[in-house]
Amino acid sequence: MHEAFPNIPMPVIICTTIAVVSIMNILGIKLVSSMNMLIISMQIVFIAVFLFLSFKTNFVLDTDALLAPITLTADQMPGLFAGAAVLCLAFLGFDAISTMAEETKDARSTLPKAIIYTVFIAGALFIIISYSAHLSYPLWQDFIPNTDIASLAVMEKVGGAMMASSFITAYVIGVFASAMTSQASIVRIFYAMGRDGVLPRSVFAYLHPKLNTPVYSIIFVAIASLLSLVLSLSMVASMISFGALIAFTFVNLSVIKHFYIDRKEALDGKKFITCLIMPSIGVILTLWLWTSLDKEAFTVGLCWLAAGAFYLTLLTHGFRRRPPAISDDETNMIIN
Repeated sequence: MHEAFPNIPMPVIICTTIAVVSIMNILGIKLVSSMNMLIISMQIVFIAVFLFLSFKTNFVLDTDALLAPITLTADQMPGLFAGAAVLCLAFLGFDAISTMAEETKDARSTLPKAIIYTVFIAGALFIIISYSAHLSYPLWQDFIPNTDIASLAVMEKVGGAMMASSFITAYVIGVFASAMTSQASIVRIFYAMGRDGVLPRSVFAYLHPKLNTPVYSIIFVAIASLLSLVLSLSMVASMISFGALIAFTFVNLSVIKHFYIDRKEALDGKKFITCLIMPSIGVILTLWLWTSLDKEAFTVGLCWLAAGAFYLTLLTHGFRRRPPAISDDETNMIIN
């Protein structure tokens, strides 16, 4: 938005976005869901137009040209792996679906299907759009001085100023959709933690008497979001990646401990593969991806991890008692 309207200060754009997103979530999840459906429909139309124009102007029956987007040279491999360490974890939005369990009918059956469908649909879209963008602008690094607006340059080449303007509109709409969903997801996590006593109940477990939404949690997340005024996008992406790698490493280790060490269920057969081999591969891959993160992300991530460990120590009185857990009755509660 700042690139399109440079006269509007960046802080104004950021604060306005946070305010609008927070108000939408305070008004309720049903409104957020309806807005997301409208936004997705508009984005699908834009994607279809982009793909049509891209292939219409750039498609040629030449093997080398068609294989160029998926062909790598040896000197490009380090950059690919470094990018993978950030992007494969920065695009984890689909797992936010799981935080909507309390507002989903037949969540046990519906949510796993929704997550799987989203992975395949979004994954296919990412591949197709990236492929067509590379066909349109194969040597972008030689022509785009500011890589933060590389997509805008691709749109201008594909469809001119009109396409670039449409892209800005679709992109901003997409940012709102992503922000609304992300805020709704983390707010539900905070609400559950407040309800279980992990965080102060009076703040994080409070529901508005009429709107029935966790207003204080939403306000807390909105205030925390103001860090975007001082943090760079690359830094935030690296922090997200660090946190996700921590989570995935321990999820895989927990599977091994629970099924292979504690319950002895993974000693042979199918469970040997699913409960030992596969999570072990997961641990190795996440540790490998860690090597591609920058030092700043490690520093901030380890400090944040240490702060969480310290808080957990206080919460469990020096690990002498179990931390609070969600009960079955609480899991069945519904937030409208």
